[in-house]
Amino acid sequence: MDDFNRKYYKTCASIVFPYGFRRYKRVFGRVVNDVYQSFDIEKLGRQSAGKIVRVGFGVVPLCEKLQENWLESGVGLYYLKQFELIPFYGPDYTSDYDITNWYYQPEPESIDVCVAEIMRYLTTYLLPLFERADSCATALQALIEVERLFERNRLAKVWMEGDTPKVHPNGGVNIFDSSKYYMALKSGDYAYALKSCRALEMNNKRAYQSGCENGWLSDENRISRAKEIAQWEEDRIHLQMGDTKYFQAILAENEAYSRDILKSFWKQ
Repeated sequence: MDDFNRKYYKTCASIVFPYGFRRYKRVFGRVVNDVYQSFDIEKLGRQSAGKIVRVGFGVVPLCEKLQENWLESGVGLYYLKQFELIPFYGPDYTSDYDITNWYYQPEPESIDVCVAEIMRYLTTYLLPLFERADSCATALQALIEVERLFERNRLAKVWMEGDTPKVHPNGGVNIFDSSKYYMALKSGDYAYALKSCRALEMNNKRAYQSGCENGWLSDENRISRAKEIAQWEEDRIHLQMGDTKYFQAILAENEAYSRDILKSFWKQ
């Protein structure tokens, strides 16, 4: 383990272990009520400004049926540094103005500064978010607010750089995110669930059609993708009919599966 990792993991552990987090390799995670919260660090190589790291995070509902590879590599749907609007000061670019990554030099002083800044974001933004997003019902709205904040920061930065930003639909809210779809189902927000389901169904159909037309899908993948599309279609139909009881057994089965996966995973 190099000096940066040693400093980062030791400092992180001292801060988040009291909150019930556990560590597996580069991932810290915990279960709160019916959601799994985690954050992970990635090393992305080196540039002239220094070695590059970034921290991803996510909140995933247990009723989505967690996969073990998500636990091993993290479910970094967002990046920690996006919480703040990163300024732009013309052509004199330094690592301070990178919107997702931190940079450091191998010297102890540089490592200390980088880790301290990551911990500032962790304690100022991420842990309070995790406290708010402590169930499917609260996490759905909390993540929507985070996505809107990140979109506002992105737009403001592009304007500061003198460009005209491309405005994302839905105010930056990612309706193609299956995690928020399952949160909506579990918490009873069926209007959002239907909107997301339609988007996911259409997105999967477009990807399937493109894959078939370009010969990117094997026979096995075509069958698998077709089953996924059929499932999204069935979900949409039940939501349109108001048949919410249809989802109860599915969500309960998925959550039981996720808890079993987590139990065996943390025994490793």
